[in-house]
Amino acid sequence: MRILRRAILLWTISLLPVSAARAQRAPGPLQSCGEFVQHFYVWYHSTEKFRTTKGLTAEEIVLDKRAALLTDELHKALSADRSAERKSPGEIVGLDFDPYFGVQDLPVKFEIKVTLDDQRCNASVYEYWDRKKGANPDVVAELVPTGTTWQFANFHYVHNGKPTNVLKILNELKADRDKDPSVKK
Repeated sequence: MRILRRAILLWTISLLPVSAARAQRAPGPLQSCGEFVQHFYVWYHSTEKFRTTKGLTAEEIVLDKRAALLTDELHKALSADRSAERKSPGEIVGLDFDPYFGVQDLPVKFEIKVTLDDQRCNASVYEYWDRKKGANPDVVAELVPTGTTWQFANFHYVHNGKPTNVLKILNELKADRDKDPSVKK
């Protein structure tokens, strides 16, 4: 009996390193979302800043080649906005800022802090201008889990002291374009 107990104990102890290794390999939702967001923003910032992709903007690459990064609703709204802009060259009929950073010009650098709220991940993006980080995030990216990865669902900003988000802005712009007979459809 004593030999059996010792064998079970040794077997159990031998499994501990395997269990610990498995736990380290499978990051939790907070870590996986943080890694996803950090990877995206580093890629997007460097691609947009240095135009390393044959003249395409990072925003065009996201819409055309990396659509899986966005929910269907967000992809559809951003694509419709881009399409409207292309039909009206020289006029501003859509977003006049980068939806991922919430500004017209990219910041010098950025910092991301991630939190979980129920099934959603919120990534606060703090932008640095002249080596100074803002006290509040410039944009909060909202993400939803999809299988083993994440998708951007919306981007939240504060505009003129009021909270807003890119889906709301895109819907308002579309409504304005639909009312304006001079905008090509």
